[in-house]
This record gives sequence, structure tokens and C-alpha cells, in this order.
Amino acid sequence: NGELACVGTESGNVLWTKSFTKDFGGKMMSGWGFSESPLVDGDRLIVTPGSNDAMLVALDKKTGDVIWKSAVPKLGDKGNDGAAYSSVVISNAGGVKQYVQLVGKGIVSVRADDGKFLWNYNKITNGTAAIPTPIVRDDYVFCSSGYGDGGAALLKIVKTGDDLRADEVWYK
Repeated sequence: NGELACVGTESGNVLWTKSFTKDFGGKMMSGWGFSESPLVDGDRLIVTPGSNDAMLVALDKKTGDVIWKSAVPKLGDKGNDGAAYSSVVISNAGGVKQYVQLVGKGIVSVRADDGKFLWNYNKITNGTAAIPTPIVRDDYVFCSSGYGDGGAALLKIVKTGDDLRADEVWYK
């Protein structure tokens, strides 16, 4: 249901909660409900509510306070709006620390510092359930999908000035 809770390791008491739908206008690409492994990165917890105004969100892991919300533009025609079933990964492609995630409209990347949208790739997704977690290495991102798409892609993240873009190396 998109309910996130932080509990004390010793007491088991709930320390804070967030609702992806109520707090962030969150949405899933399908009717099966939210499912991801949140990413802990230092003092931050990175999650995917899936709304256009808060596709990804960084929370203070101890308090639940919002550090940033990442708004995304129109991501393409393929797939469905909202979060998917993948988990966020860290990339340093192009020398920029970023969070990469497969959402209902494909792969998205946001800058780790402030959640600024960096790039997306819409070709990898489907209308049922986008599930596989992207794999990152150096300046490359490998991503795949299923449910009738069955494709896989290797992207090279290229830095031009202050901007990053995802160049398709191959798609099969």
C-alpha cells in the first residue's frame, strides 16, 4: 500500500512513517501495489513513490524528514506512469553521483545531491510490470524488461558540459 515505517532496532517501536500516496501523491504502474527495496545511502533513505512531482524522494533516515523530491518531465510513450518494482541503485557515471531507477516509463536518473532529473530511457519498459533492477558499472547502465517487451539494453552515460545523456550502445 506504499506505507513506509522506520522502527527502532532495540524497541521495535515505530519512529516515523510516510505514505507514498498521501504524502507524495504516489502511484504504481500496475494494480499490484508498491514493492521495492529502499536504498540507504549515508544519512539518507531513497524511495520511489512514483508521482511526477516525487518520482524519487530522499528522506532523512533517522527522522523521515524530506530532504528532496525529484520531479520528472514526460518520460515517453512506452509503459505506464508511476513507480515499478525495481530498486534504486547508485551510479557515478559521467563523474556525477546519481540514483538510477526503473520506473513505469523506463529508466530514470536523478542527481544524488538534490534530486534534479538528469536523464531517462523509455525503450525499456512494458505495460504490465517493470521489475529488473538496473546494473551499473563505470559509465554504463544495463537494463532489461519483460512481459512482451523482452528487451535488454546497454546504455553509456555521457557528460556534455553540465548535462548527462544516455546513449544506447545496444538494444536486443
